[in-house]
Amino acid sequence: MRTSLPLLLVLSSTSACTSEASAACPDGFTMDASGLCLEDAGTDTGEDTGTDTGKDTDTGGDTDTGGDTDTGGDTDTGGDTDTGGTPSWTVCDDGVAPYADLQRALDDAMDGDVIRVCPGTYDHIEIDSLDVSIVGEDSATTRIESGTRCAVVVSDSAVTLTGVTLAGASSSGMSGEEQTAGLYADGSTLTVSDVRVEGEGTYGIATSGTDATWDGIRFEGTGFAYGFAAFSGGTQTIHHSVFTDNVVPTGTGLAVLYLEVDGGEVSNNLFVGNVRTTGQHVLDVRSGSVKVYNNVLWDNDVGNGSVVVVTNGVKFDNNIVSENVGYGVYSESATVDYNDLWQNSLGRLAPGTTDADGLDADPAFADPKHGDFSLDPSWTTCIDAGNPLAGYDDPDGSRNDLGLFGGPFGAWSP
Repeated sequence: MRTSLPLLLVLSSTSACTSEASAACPDGFTMDASGLCLEDAGTDTGEDTGTDTGKDTDTGGDTDTGGDTDTGGDTDTGGDTDTGGTPSWTVCDDGVAPYADLQRALDDAMDGDVIRVCPGTYDHIEIDSLDVSIVGEDSATTRIESGTRCAVVVSDSAVTLTGVTLAGASSSGMSGEEQTAGLYADGSTLTVSDVRVEGEGTYGIATSGTDATWDGIRFEGTGFAYGFAAFSGGTQTIHHSVFTDNVVPTGTGLAVLYLEVDGGEVSNNLFVGNVRTTGQHVLDVRSGSVKVYNNVLWDNDVGNGSVVVVTNGVKFDNNIVSENVGYGVYSESATVDYNDLWQNSLGRLAPGTTDADGLDADPAFADPKHGDFSLDPSWTTCIDAGNPLAGYDDPDGSRNDLGLFGGPFGAWSP
């Protein structure tokens, strides 16, 4: 309730002196008929001005906007609409939060809203024509499960998704959504980070005509024919992601990561221990205007296929492809330079590969069997061996090192 503070009137006391009849008043005072010494007109003017000014400008008591208009307490938008911490957009099965069901929260959400999700397991969701952010606690504790449907379906929307695991199995239905276990997006814009994908089926993640940025995506031990596939235009930017120990059943699939889009880049990602069937691949990029750089592909098994396939103008630089079963790289009308292609069982390059220059040397990883793919500076030849163009420089401004920790996005840890 707004309470007006009392008006404070500051009045000067009238100077007076009592005088004997025989005494005179001091200078500046005049004795009235009753014998009181009163200040003359000059003093009165000072008194009136001082009093009026104090009374008229006492804004501390009269307007007190700190108490009367205190929007921090009266309108408290920090608590009512502050999606950073407001309970009104929290999903949590704790009996306190306003939503226990993630889809219900999305159905009530408006453009620009942020939905925070507590640790727990939630049913699949669909997002249509909405600009929204979904922020899980983290991918180790917060799960969205598909059952036999896609965990997250996004259509004509702009979605930020972070801190969740997408889990389930996909069917062999005809539509992209039915064939996708983790996330399917059509005609949308995505910003995705700290997301794990688990399960088996046709696709783990699939997009169509979608612009997306991915950072910190993990596929570990899945059984998808295509782990991550993007088709039909749009751009894909994939950084700091890990694809390890994914195994595909015989006779299915083409690549762990497959891109057939309009543009983008794939950099500073790790592909280790993936097993594909004969004639298939781990990384397959068939789109012009895509740059693939500073990735490591180590100890993958593709039978008689190629670990990497790049075509149609793809630029493939500063990568390390080593100790894999199969050919290192197959290139058709792509630019393959400044890579280390070493000790792949069928050779550095598949037959028909063009424009493939670079190193054929042990990259000297520090301890790859225990996940340390940093370069041993005492004997590696991969330091300062990358493309010398300024855009490829390491974070410290030096020439690009090959592998995971070189290039402008090299400051990270798998």
